[in-house]
Amino acid sequence: MIRLKSLLIKEIIQIRRDPRLFGILVAVPIFQIIVFGFAAVTDIKEIDILVRDRDRSHQSREYIRALEASDYFQVTYLSGPDTEEEEALVSGSAGMVLVIPEDFEEMLARGRPVDVQVLVDGSDSNFASLGAGYMMKATKLFSERLVRPVVQAMAADLDCKVADLLRDSQKRENIEIVRYISDTVGMPTLQDILAELARPGRDPREQFSVFSFDANVNEITDLEEGMRLPGIVTNVTDFGAFIDIGVHQDGLAHISQLADRFVRHPSDVLKVQQQVMATVIAVDLERKRISLSLKESAG
Repeated sequence: MIRLKSLLIKEIIQIRRDPRLFGILVAVPIFQIIVFGFAAVTDIKEIDILVRDRDRSHQSREYIRALEASDYFQVTYLSGPDTEEEEALVSGSAGMVLVIPEDFEEMLARGRPVDVQVLVDGSDSNFASLGAGYMMKATKLFSERLVRPVVQAMAADLDCKVADLLRDSQKRENIEIVRYISDTVGMPTLQDILAELARPGRDPREQFSVFSFDANVNEITDLEEGMRLPGIVTNVTDFGAFIDIGVHQDGLAHISQLADRFVRHPSDVLKVQQQVMATVIAVDLERKRISLSLKESAG
């Protein structure tokens, strides 16, 4: 302690002799904090994604429109040789490539799973993780749009709610599934829907609820501290999780705000596409930053 005290006294004397040293020791770090605070943004918007649509069908176009409707992707169509995908990633002219197979709409109509190929530039791990998360989110929302109207139509035809279909086996038996076959939903998909509705022990509030953002919140300017809003986890990082709450700007829940208990790593309590209820704890309109908390005691 004596040695440390002597060093501090020596430095104080030196600073008093040369005031410029004070600027170097104090002013420069403050300046760096301010600059980095404005410049360090982890969100990625308008990712250049090349799309090769081999199917060229209505459903493949709807899938691409789902990407274009988000703030995350800037879509460019590929029509040249197959080597374009690799060349674009290697040259850095695109960060992601999406390849839609020829049987995309046909497989959906049959109610079968269909795989799309997504290539991501992995030279930047943060970019790759965010890009993959955004793609998963867009794909899930597209899938939900295919199935949601069918379930709602089933409930409407029986003059009941979706929750009633989950609870009442008699109502499920009265569903004439052949009526709901369409160009996008086939018999296998309908049978899967009925199987999900009939799964014993399902909690209709948690297991088959149709997710929707708060209808009163559409822009970041609509947010107020203390608001509790539904959201979807778009990315999980070492320091927290990014959550979409429906304002075209993902909010960040720091690792210290993920639970009312100690969390060693965000992936221990969250996963991408998980639905959560988040509380707004801070909004910075100038920098478009949203701080969220998943704690029950927040706000």
